[in-house]
Amino acid sequence: MNLTWAIATETIPPKMVGDVQRLVSNAWGIWEEAVPALRPQQIINPVDAWCSIGFAPLPLYPGRIAQQSIRDGKRPLIEFDPRVSWRFRWWQGLFSFSYVDFLPLALHEIGHALGLPHKENPGSIMCSRPVLHYVDDVSAHLVQSILHTSAV
Repeated sequence: MNLTWAIATETIPPKMVGDVQRLVSNAWGIWEEAVPALRPQQIINPVDAWCSIGFAPLPLYPGRIAQQSIRDGKRPLIEFDPRVSWRFRWWQGLFSFSYVDFLPLALHEIGHALGLPHKENPGSIMCSRPVLHYVDDVSAHLVQSILHTSAV
């Protein structure tokens, strides 16, 4: 499988672009480590990518902060809400519970793009109630925890 992905940088608040690019790339790398057959490749143009990633205000009800949907009837679109206080490094907002960690949510939404459903196991990156605050060890092990029951 050879998947392409791209970031719609024009949709991202300017001060977040570098962090979003770094962490989305890390998230795809973690998925590739867990499932080497994926071979995800970043391309420049989101229109040409199999999976496009960007930011857009999401409906406040039911409180979505990120979502994966299908564009053109077949290609995944992952969107993050720019109004959220995203944490891109472990020390950001260290003493505040109002920040949401970007990397675990990026991994979760990429899982949906790959066709994986929610799991009830709180240890799974595909948990229907994902960990929203800093996770010390986001790695291929978390991704692999769901692969024994799901096909990618």
